Amino acid sequence: MILTVTMNAVLDKTYEVCELTLGAAHRVEATHAQAGGKGLNVARALAGAGVDVLATGLVAGSTGQQIERDLKVAGVDAAMYHVEASRARP
Repeated sequence: MILTVTMNAVLDKTYEVCELTLGAAHRVEATHAQAGGKGLNVARALAGAGVDVLATGLVAGSTGQQIERDLKVAGVDAAMYHVEASRARP
């Protein structure tokens, strides 16, 4: 088994547009969010290749819950450590 540790798990967001034109305004047609961070990306690739992998790291709040849901859907075994969500300071 391979263990991956992601201390800075994130939701990677992808925005789809029909076409990119330099200097033009673009309208987003669809958005996607996927659990990311180096360790989670490696875990996803390994799990997809059939390798026994466990992803761990730090998550917080609703973003952390979404990260865990995404990993489950992707078939990645995860044991994430929940920390208190920090609040932005003014």
